[in-house]
Amino acid sequence: AEFRMYRFQVSCDTQWGEEVCIVGNSNCLGSWNVRQAVVLKPLNYPLWKSDEIDISDVGPPEEASSSSKRLEYKYVIRGPHGVKWEHGNNRWAPVDIGTRLTVHDGCFGCIQSYPFSFQEGPEILERSQTAAAEGQPRGWCIAVVGSSVAEGYNTWRKRGWAWLLGEALHQTYGHRVVNVSQCGANTAITKERLRSHAVTQLKPDIVIIALSLGNEGLAHCPAAERRAAQHRFEQGLLDMISMVLAMDAMPILGGVYPNNDYNAETYAMLKETARTMATWNVPIFEWLPVLDDGHGRWKESLYFDHAHPNTEGQRHMFECIDLSLFAHAGEDIPQLVRRRSSLSQLDSSERQTSYSYLDEAVQASQAAESTAHGEPIGPPAFEDGRGFSIVLCRGAISIRNKTEDEYVVSAEWQGLSRALVAGG
Repeated sequence: AEFRMYRFQVSCDTQWGEEVCIVGNSNCLGSWNVRQAVVLKPLNYPLWKSDEIDISDVGPPEEASSSSKRLEYKYVIRGPHGVKWEHGNNRWAPVDIGTRLTVHDGCFGCIQSYPFSFQEGPEILERSQTAAAEGQPRGWCIAVVGSSVAEGYNTWRKRGWAWLLGEALHQTYGHRVVNVSQCGANTAITKERLRSHAVTQLKPDIVIIALSLGNEGLAHCPAAERRAAQHRFEQGLLDMISMVLAMDAMPILGGVYPNNDYNAETYAMLKETARTMATWNVPIFEWLPVLDDGHGRWKESLYFDHAHPNTEGQRHMFECIDLSLFAHAGEDIPQLVRRRSSLSQLDSSERQTSYSYLDEAVQASQAAESTAHGEPIGPPAFEDGRGFSIVLCRGAISIRNKTEDEYVVSAEWQGLSRALVAGG
């Protein structure tokens, strides 16, 4: 059945006696007559949501004229003191056949350039997203594990870069892309996901790992914890590279990307991580140059909110991917791993994080400064015997952590407190 059932939702603060409605260019939305607008319900205030609306009267794109290929609408607040309209351009949504969608429009008055929707029921998959048709050679299985950006969050029907990649690879090479990304995932969550049945049952030939420093806490953690967040992210990626190789699969990394909450310091760390990842000899999708405004934030018109690209931003991310990376070339995957990334020949200890490089630089700088002042650094004031130490130098404290563990330095650590007091 060629039904088109949409629900619309928007966040809006209202006063007593007011209601939020949607009105638009079709009969189902009142034909711009505010008295016939569809009333939304505050099911989870301040989120207002409509009942399911049949938008079939708009007509599918292939049958409609250029002026009616999409549904256009606005939200209004009706109350005892009149009607308040959203300012600016009309909102819009494509008309898809055979779908039940929820269209999420963010906040009242904040009109996005591109709409966001997600599936209400089971997706009716196109042929290109199903298994290869009879007579076609089997392509590779490519798993995408990542967070909300990889999942396609804040795009139309969650068709972001990963979905576009799946379409292109199936049409070009017969490959199958399976997206098992999870909203809010960080490196710890994704490592567990790699071990889960959702991934292992696929027996993937290639695994694309696409995560963000934002989900690791870099954008909002206290300044003193930023290095730990950066190290946690990079070490987590290195751990997952090893895990993918253990599956006899080829790892590919999604590069870092902007966040509108980054500042000058965190932007410098973002670029530092990008440079460090480039030394790992693993294929990377280089996204930052095409998305970054030069300050670590999204370029104008490419983002939905502070952490997510919109549909256009996701398209830019897809266009950064070199599809020839996935060419068969008559090879099986183990040969592909050895030839393209040499990962099987590179010991994991040779891959370093930015924190490792920084630690060496800090030590060299301190040694040079102490020598210039005729003051040797001297032995550590505290050591735990596992690689964590603290050195006191002219009233400054240098913390060195050569382990893979995270340490919390606080007054409750009595042994450390006594050592610092004794060291002056």
